[in-house]
Amino acid sequence: MYVNILCVYFVCMYELMIFLIFVCMHRQHFTAYGGQISSVAVINASVVQGSVIGPSDFIVGIADLKPVSSLNWLMKYADDSYLLIGSRNVHSTQDELNHISSWATSKHLHLNPTKTREMVVVRRNRPSMAAEPPIAGGSRSSTMNILGITIDERLSVSGHVNNILGSCSSSIYALRTLRARGMTGQTLHDVTRATTIGRL
Repeated sequence: MYVNILCVYFVCMYELMIFLIFVCMHRQHFTAYGGQISSVAVINASVVQGSVIGPSDFIVGIADLKPVSSLNWLMKYADDSYLLIGSRNVHSTQDELNHISSWATSKHLHLNPTKTREMVVVRRNRPSMAAEPPIAGGSRSSTMNILGITIDERLSVSGHVNNILGSCSSSIYALRTLRARGMTGQTLHDVTRATTIGRL
């Protein structure tokens, strides 16, 4: 009985492996819009977007990306990576970026230089370093959007909060206008939920 179960297990695992190889090797994509269909593009790198195996595939694919120095941290989320380097280890920045670039090349990926940014965290009583040239290419910024939250070089989120409050204030004005023009009940509630509460 045990041998039969083991044989069935190995047959299922083999079939699953063949299926995953087929899915990853024969990926194609086309876009249909306005009655027009684009030509088919063969995709042989990256994570399968919108698939059940996509998130697991990404986790397995990026698991071997680690910082060169044990003093640095590399935070990974979806297709974003955040390399944290302390002031005492800033000399390792170029080595870390070279390592990430060569890792991406080995996975048939490329770094997007327009999205590669550097932010130097400074103390509140120190001047900003955003105008100075970046340490290792890319561009230097005084703010960074991390998972939808804007953080500035002093690790403050006050700019993010102000943007949300300003946006909600505009939405409340629009909602008052809609109510003054006759929108009531569930419809007004749905619009409020979609425009104002959704931003919070």
